[in-house]
Amino acid sequence: MKFHCLTGLVSACMLATVAAAAPTAPMLSEATLSHSSEFRFISAINGEEYRVEVMIPRRKPPAAGYPVLYVLDGDALFGTFAEAMRNRSGAGEVESAIVVGVASSDEPK
Repeated sequence: MKFHCLTGLVSACMLATVAAAAPTAPMLSEATLSHSSEFRFISAINGEEYRVEVMIPRRKPPAAGYPVLYVLDGDALFGTFAEAMRNRSGAGEVESAIVVGVASSDEPK
């Protein structure tokens, strides 16, 4: 139960940040991890550019949809969490989930 409350809180924070993003379309590009996507946006709140990587499981989603795991230090941890989720769900040890990594842009302004 505590995990679901924390997930809801993190989801709300992420949605608020994305909603505050500049109204321009995000730039999509190939992410560094296979079967994942990447996009960037500039926050209207602090003017910083953020990079978001998303890994969606290859399996058919459950009726209620996939759960989402947010990784807030995406630069350092997205690949680790995405691969761990892919391996553990493939072994049937955990439920498949979408992994979202959020990081500040590594490009200078």
